[in-house]
Amino acid sequence: MTLPIDLPGVLSDIARIAGFPAALAIAKRWGGTRLYVPVADKLEPDHPLVEVVGIDAARAIAEYLGGDRPEIAKADRYMTLCRNVLIRTERAQGYSQAALALRHHLSERQIRNILGEAEEFSPNIDLFESCGGNVSA
Repeated sequence: MTLPIDLPGVLSDIARIAGFPAALAIAKRWGGTRLYVPVADKLEPDHPLVEVVGIDAARAIAEYLGGDRPEIAKADRYMTLCRNVLIRTERAQGYSQAALALRHHLSERQIRNILGEAEEFSPNIDLFESCGGNVSA
């Protein structure tokens, strides 16, 4: 699997084994902290990891990292890229610049800057989809 961007630390491993949406959800929830990952046979349906990424992704992560407490990077650059893709997508759907600014807690000037930036990735990479299709800040 070709990753659209290099995620820091263990997030790149999580993206490979459980997908970008799972890695992004983990970074949003636990970025900057350590996350205890139970061994796969002790993974309970009410474990926070299951609640955040779903049972299948959590099981795959537990198979790989079970028993560890990896440090989860914040992945700020990736989060910003995903947010910017979402802003462009929402603009194409008809959101005004003012609505986007309020929705994403940014200034209208920053929205204009984001909308004016060139895409960083080639068109064959669907970054919006790799962000999980829902990357609200």
